[in-house]
Order: sequence, then C-alpha cells, then structure tokens
Amino acid sequence: MTTKSWIRTWPTRRAFDVLKPTASMVHPLDIAHHLGMLCRFTGGCRNFYSVAEHCYWVSIRAEEIATKLRGSFLMNQNVIEAHVAYCARWGLLHDASEAYIADLNRPTKHSPGLEGYRQLEDGILIAIAERFSLSLPMPAEVKQADDEMLFTERRDLLETPDPEWDATIEVPREPLASYKVRMWLPGKARKMWLKRFAQLFPEEWEKIRMEFPL
Repeated sequence: MTTKSWIRTWPTRRAFDVLKPTASMVHPLDIAHHLGMLCRFTGGCRNFYSVAEHCYWVSIRAEEIATKLRGSFLMNQNVIEAHVAYCARWGLLHDASEAYIADLNRPTKHSPGLEGYRQLEDGILIAIAERFSLSLPMPAEVKQADDEMLFTERRDLLETPDPEWDATIEVPREPLASYKVRMWLPGKARKMWLKRFAQLFPEEWEKIRMEFPL
C-alpha cells in the first residue's frame, strides 16, 4: 500500500485501506472474524455480545419482516423470494463496515464532530455493497429489524428499564418476544455468522471454501 491509512485484516491478511476502500479488499472471513471479536454497546452490557451476533439476528428478523410484508401483496413469487433474500443479505452485512473501523455508540457516531467517521463508513459500505452485488440505501426492512434488535438487546443485556435511554431513540420499538440474544463468545459468533452467510451466498461460499479450506 502507498498510504498510511490501511489496516491488516485477519484471517486473510489483506491490506484494507479505510480511506480508499475497494470491493477487492472486502472478504467475508475477515468480516466474520472482526465482528465476532467486537462487542456491542462499547462493552457496556452484562456479558460479551458481538456485532457478529447482532448482524445474525438482524438478518433473520429482516427476512421475517420482508416475508410478511411481501406476502400481503399480489406479486410474482420469484420477485417476493428475491426481495426476501436481498433483505436477509443486507441484514447480515448492515454493520459490516464496523469490521474495519470499529463500532461506535450512537451518541458519538452521530455527533457533529464525527462527520469524518460517517463519511468513512459510507465509503466502506459502498465497497461492501459492490463486493456482494447489493445496492444502497439498504431496504427499510433492515432498518426496522436493526431497531427492533436494539430494544431486544437492551432487554436482555442491560436488563433494567431506562427512560432516559429510551428518550435518545428516534423511533422506540417493542422488544421481540420470540427472540433472546445468546451472547455467543467470539468463536461461536464467527461460526454462526459464516453459517448464515453460506445460506445466503451459496455460490460465494463455495469459492471461499476452495480458497480457504475451513
């Protein structure tokens, strides 16, 4: 690399330039490992809870929301199935940029002084979208699933109700009664993220298995 703005990833040992990211720098094994090692809420939760596990559940929930919404319209079944799969894929990858620039809490991330961080995140998301043949902006179903999981995680990880915390959220959601976060340790979180990836990107997964025998 010719700049000082790159990091070395694990396990593929790629050089990832956070200022000038490209699709070729993005690899699912790196995303799974980095997100599996990264704790949500800047560590401010009852037990370790990774961004990888968060993304896994957002993917599952986004798929459910898309299935329910599309099922209420008279549409071609192939179109419905394609959209549901698309939402599930974006759900799994919606926080993939954090694999390269870490997870910031919402107040910090959206503060006026962090415009540079948000621009970096946008640039990395563009590279990620190109790498996996996705488009921006993300589907609305993913945003809803992300918010619902946030409140579900608050219930399971922060435990006590906090009206002041609730007041910081633009659109409060009810915790999902049928969901309970597992608090997987990094190795399990990485494994489950990759298992979900293999389901959603089967052709890509076959290439990975040939390149990096697991």
